[in-house]
Amino acid sequence: SAVAAIAAAVVALAIATAAVVIAVTRPGPSLAATLIVPGGASSAAFSPDGATLAILDTHGSVHLRDIATDRWTGTLTSRQCAGRDAQVLFSPDGTTLAVIGSRHGSTCLWDVATRRQAAVVTEPGNHGYATGVTGGAFSPDGKALAIGDSNGRTYLWDVATARQIAILTDPSNGPQGAPDVEAVAFSPDGTTLAAGDGNDETYIWSLATRRMVAALHDTASHLPPGGAYMHSGGLQ
Repeated sequence: SAVAAIAAAVVALAIATAAVVIAVTRPGPSLAATLIVPGGASSAAFSPDGATLAILDTHGSVHLRDIATDRWTGTLTSRQCAGRDAQVLFSPDGTTLAVIGSRHGSTCLWDVATRRQAAVVTEPGNHGYATGVTGGAFSPDGKALAIGDSNGRTYLWDVATARQIAILTDPSNGPQGAPDVEAVAFSPDGTTLAAGDGNDETYIWSLATRRMVAALHDTASHLPPGGAYMHSGGLQ
């Protein structure tokens, strides 16, 4: 089938109109398949080996598609982590799937092999009220998960134990709160974390000391190979 022919050079685009469009990027963009997801899709991600496509719907269910057989192989459901802006991520080794972006501050971790929910981690929030989760990233070794919230904090979680490791707080966080942490990214060696906020500021944190080592203007998108430089840009 057309889907079975898709290999590593495939990009999945999730749109909130009940469909996910898959396009082959080489030698030129072309439509390979359209997969319909009841309720609308909010995010999609390929496993690191390219064998599985995970599609998150707006009700919190993750639909798994086997690329080789062109068949649905399972559904992972948790209403705790539902949200139209939620994000689905595979760990670098493909063993863990995270659903990030609940307005209630919860992130669901799934064991891909057993299809069982391994843990739910919830941001403490302010004065007992959870804040929304805005995005996240796995560390390169897959042992830690960084999650930003809607009040200027980035939480580090131990994936194996589901325990909180640290909280990195946006320096602009004051009595009125702080802007959303809109993007987080680890350096390739896993020693540094970048957190970009809604004020077009990017804060660079040393994970060894838990201290901020630099502040850059504009929202961070990613750390490039090698991690020596970081490109940032924002909409004015």
